Amino acid sequence: MSGVHDHDGRDTAEKLVLYVEDNAINLEFMQMFFDELDDLRLIAVTSAEAGIDLAQRLRPDLVLMDIDLPGLDGIEATRQLKQLPQTAGVPVIAISASAMVRDIDRASEVAFDAYVTKPFSLDEFTALMYSVLDRSAD
Repeated sequence: MSGVHDHDGRDTAEKLVLYVEDNAINLEFMQMFFDELDDLRLIAVTSAEAGIDLAQRLRPDLVLMDIDLPGLDGIEATRQLKQLPQTAGVPVIAISASAMVRDIDRASEVAFDAYVTKPFSLDEFTALMYSVLDRSAD
């Protein structure tokens, strides 16, 4: 399948990852990290509301959701994504700066496919993303 392209020139084997994050430094870091990955393409938005809207339109293969967002937080945004027919099947990885028990308890009420706390190892994070993508492809 590799080398097959769709109408906009994207490799059809490429997976689309939506990153919802309001911190500019984290966004820039993640963009540089994804630039090194040939088979994953990152699209980023800075609010949960924009993330929900874009996820419904683009149907990404994976969503990376920051928990600590202004306005609607990542937990509530994920709850909404899991209830919408267009995005119910899209896996979501929570990314949080805090490993507070309260946050983890709240997050456990939502069907996150994984929960990562910053700082994290890029190797472990990469393996986790591919594992979640592989599970959702079945």
